[in-house]
Amino acid sequence: APALDLVARRTRGEEDQRGRVHQLHDVDDNIGKSRKIMGAMVRRMDRNKWIIGLLIALLVLAILVVLYFKFVH
Repeated sequence: APALDLVARRTRGEEDQRGRVHQLHDVDDNIGKSRKIMGAMVRRMDRNKWIIGLLIALLVLAILVVLYFKFVH
């Protein structure tokens, strides 16, 4: 009976170990997906910053053109 108990404990321990390894792989996969999502978000933020900067520059240019024609002509 003690030998069977030892085998049962060892089997349970191996199952626990496999469960932990499986859980670790799941966490690894989730981190990979999160990294991809974050990378896409950063690229989108950078693109949006450039677009907003361009819009601001165009508005400033339009204001300067209006002021030029108002005071020079």
